Amino acid sequence: MTKPTKVLFLGTYPPRRCGIATFTYDLAQAFDTVFAPAIKTVVAAMNYSALKKPRYSSRVILEIDQDNVEDYKIAAKKINADSNIKLVSIQHEFGIFGGEFGSNLKYFLDELKKPAVMTLHTVLPDPKPVMEAFIRPLLGRVSYIVVMSKNSKEILISRYGINPRKIFIIDHGIHPVEFEPSEKFKKALGIQNRRVISTFGLLNSGKGIEYVLDVIPELIRAFPDLLYLVIGATHPLVLKNEGEKYRNFLLEKVSQLKIQKHVRFYNRYLEVGRLLKFLQASDIYIAPSINADQAVSGTLSYAMGTGRPVISTPFAQAREDVEEAGLLVNFQDRNSLKKATERLLGDPNLREVMGKKAYFNTRHMVWHNVALSYLKVFMKCALGLSVDNRHLPKFNLKHLNKLTDRFGIFQFADLSHKNPDFGYTLDDNARALAIVAKYYSAGIRKKSIFRLINIYLSFVENALGLNGFLNYFDKNCEPDNAANTKDSMEDANARALWALMQLSVTRAIPVELRRKARQIYKRRLKIDVHFKHIRPKAFYLKGLFALYQSRSTPNLREEIRILADELVKNYVAHSDPDWHWFDSTITYSNSVICESLLSAFQATRKEEYLHVGKKTLDFLISHSFVNGIYMPIGQSGWFEKGGKRKFFDQQPEDVAAMVEALKKIYTITREEKYKILMTKAFYWYLGENYLGQYLYDQVSGGCYDGLGEKSVNLNQGAESTVSYLAARIAVNDFN
Repeated sequence: MTKPTKVLFLGTYPPRRCGIATFTYDLAQAFDTVFAPAIKTVVAAMNYSALKKPRYSSRVILEIDQDNVEDYKIAAKKINADSNIKLVSIQHEFGIFGGEFGSNLKYFLDELKKPAVMTLHTVLPDPKPVMEAFIRPLLGRVSYIVVMSKNSKEILISRYGINPRKIFIIDHGIHPVEFEPSEKFKKALGIQNRRVISTFGLLNSGKGIEYVLDVIPELIRAFPDLLYLVIGATHPLVLKNEGEKYRNFLLEKVSQLKIQKHVRFYNRYLEVGRLLKFLQASDIYIAPSINADQAVSGTLSYAMGTGRPVISTPFAQAREDVEEAGLLVNFQDRNSLKKATERLLGDPNLREVMGKKAYFNTRHMVWHNVALSYLKVFMKCALGLSVDNRHLPKFNLKHLNKLTDRFGIFQFADLSHKNPDFGYTLDDNARALAIVAKYYSAGIRKKSIFRLINIYLSFVENALGLNGFLNYFDKNCEPDNAANTKDSMEDANARALWALMQLSVTRAIPVELRRKARQIYKRRLKIDVHFKHIRPKAFYLKGLFALYQSRSTPNLREEIRILADELVKNYVAHSDPDWHWFDSTITYSNSVICESLLSAFQATRKEEYLHVGKKTLDFLISHSFVNGIYMPIGQSGWFEKGGKRKFFDQQPEDVAAMVEALKKIYTITREEKYKILMTKAFYWYLGENYLGQYLYDQVSGGCYDGLGEKSVNLNQGAESTVSYLAARIAVNDFN
C-alpha cells in the first residue's frame, strides 16, 4: 500500500492556547478536509517548556522545547529522514521560538534539507537592528514566504529587500457559516432585545478594550439596551508573567463607570463553534487594537466572516479589508470610536449593508480556499504534491430541501435563503427530478428524497397544459402567463421529457412513481414532439436513450437515429476546418449536444455519430480548458463563429454538462485523457477556476450561482445547486 504524501506544519498547536496554535490546527484540518487521504498533515509542535508538555493528538509527531537548541536539530534530522514528508510549513511568530527574537529557529533551518515555506504572522515595518539581523537569514533560507496583507508584502520588498516573486499573499482563514441575522443567536445566548457589540481574543494590554469601556456611558444614554461582550481568556504567557493585571484593570474601570449592566466578560477559551455563535449574536464587532505595527488579526477576519460590520483601528489588515464593510477609527481615540459606534448603532440599514459587504468580501477566506492557495505555493517547491487528488465532499441535499416547498423548488435564492418572489420554473423542477431519482437509485434512499421525488413529479404533472408544458409559475403557484408567452418553451419541455423518461426506467424508484412518470410523458408526446432547436433535441434524445437502455420501449433506434441525423445535419451546415460546432454560436449547456450524439452512437453503433460527437466535444474542450483549468463559455457574451470567446459569468450548469459528456465519452473510448478532464471540470466547483475559489458551499450544501470577473455570485439558486449535484453524482463512479 502506497504511503500518503505528508506536509509538516511547524508551530504551536492545541491544546496550547494561542492564536498561532489555532491557526496551525485550522490550516492542517482544512488540508485534511480538502486533500486527504492523498496528502496527510503532520505537526512539529513548539513547547513553551520541557517541564509542561501538552497532551497532543496523533497529528503531532515531533515536539520541540523552544529553548533547547538540540531539539531543533533533532527534529530537522527526523524530518529529513522521512521520505514521505515533502515540505515544511513554518508558522512564524517571534514569541514562539526560543532565543533572542526567536533566533533558535535558525538551528532548525540550518539542519533542514526539505523545502520550507514560512508564513509571517507579524511583519514589522521598522524592526530594531538586532531583530532585523535575526530575521533576515531566516527569510533567505526558506523557498517562499506567505503574508496576509498587501502592506506586509510591500514592507518585505522595500524594507527587507525580498524578491517579490518569493512572496505570496494568502488571507487568514475563516470558518464557513451561513449569513444569518443576529436575533436567533441572541436568543440562544439569552441576550435578546439587546444591541450587542463585542470584542474577542486572548486578553492582553494591547487589545485597547479600555477605550471602548470609556465611551459606553455616553453610548447608553442614546442606546440604553446596549451590551458589550468581552470574550476570551487572558493570554497564557500574559497570565504567567503578569497574572490578571489587565483584566482586573478593566473590571475596575467597569465598576468606576457604573456600567456593570452593559458589559459582560467571558473569561474562557471558547471552542470555535461556540465562539462563532457569539460573533453571530453581535450587531457590531469592535477591534480596538492599539498596536499600529499589527499586520493581521484573526479575530477581525472571523468577525467579518460571520457577516458582521466592524469598527477597527487602522492596522494593516484593517486598512485593506474594512473598506465598505465597517468603519476605521484612530488609535487610542475615544471620540472617533464613540462617533463610529453611535453611527452604526443608530442605523440598522447601514449595519446590514456593511455586514453583507463583510460577508461577501470574506468568502475567499474560508479555510478550504486558503488550503488550496497554500498547496499551490507548496507545489512550486515540493515534488509529489498535487491539487488533482482531493477529497470529494459528501453527498448533501440539505440546500435542495431548503429551496423546496410543497409545490416545487424555488427558482432563486438570496445567499442560502430561498427567495419565493420569483416563483418556480419547470426547468429547475425537471432538473431536480432527474437528479433526486439518480441519488435515490444510488442508494441514498432517505424519506426526504422520496418526498422530493413526489414533489417534483407533481410539479411536472401540474405544468402540463393543452399545448405542452408551461415553464414559469409565480409564488402563488399559478402559471406566469406573461413569462410563458414571452419565452420559448422548447428547452423546458425537452428537459421535462428527459427527466420523466429517466425516472420511468429507474428500477430503484417505486413502481407507482415510475408508472406516473410514464403516463405524464405519454400524454405530452400525444401533443407534439417536433423541436426546432438543437438543445431541446439533445435533451429529448437523452430521454429516448434512457428508454432504449431499459429495453422498456421497443423500436426506439429509428427515432433516435432521426434526431441524431438532424443534429449531424446542423453540424455539416455550420462547421468548417476552424469551427466544429452545430451552430454559428456556442451558448449554454453546450456539452449536452455532444453527449446526446454519443448516446445515439451507443444505441445505433453508427460511427458517424461517434465521429461528430467526439469531434465537437474535442473542439469544445480546446476552447474550454485553459492552462489546465476548466473555463466554460461565459454568459457575459456568447462565443460567435469567427469571434473571441467570453470568459466571465461562468455558470454551474455548463460545468455539469461538461462533466457528464466527458464521462460519456470516457465510457465509450476508455481514453484516460477524458477521465482526467472530467475530474478537472468537476474541480471547477472546488476551487480549480480562475478565481481559485470554491463554488460549492459545504455548510449549506448549495452551489453559488456563478463566477464573475472578480467575484463569485454568492446566491445559491436551484439551477446552480442541482447542477452541482448532477456533476457530483456523475464523478462518484470514478472516485
